[in-house]
Amino acid sequence: MLGPVYPLFAPLIGALGTFLTGSATSANVLFGNLQLSAATDLGVSKYWVVASNMTGATAGMLSPQNIAVATGAINREGDEGEILKETVKWGSLYLVICCVFLYVVGLVAGNG
Repeated sequence: MLGPVYPLFAPLIGALGTFLTGSATSANVLFGNLQLSAATDLGVSKYWVVASNMTGATAGMLSPQNIAVATGAINREGDEGEILKETVKWGSLYLVICCVFLYVVGLVAGNG
């Protein structure tokens, strides 16, 4: 469906995995084969797309599980929604920058 622009969105899939599981490692296990398959089908560098997934997975700051643990550690229980709202703003900016940067660098390097 996305065709040649799929690598632009590959980091978002990694971020989704971290959001769902609370772990970058789990996100990579969950979606690594999907990214590999998509890259192979599109004829782009499988290393680049899988690495893009891993980069997106570093957006663990967007994980509600991690925010819940952090608020408990600093005695701010009940502030999870406020913290998540603020985190989503910065995390989204981080993801947009990662997506664009990895896509452009992938094109320049001939990987995209």
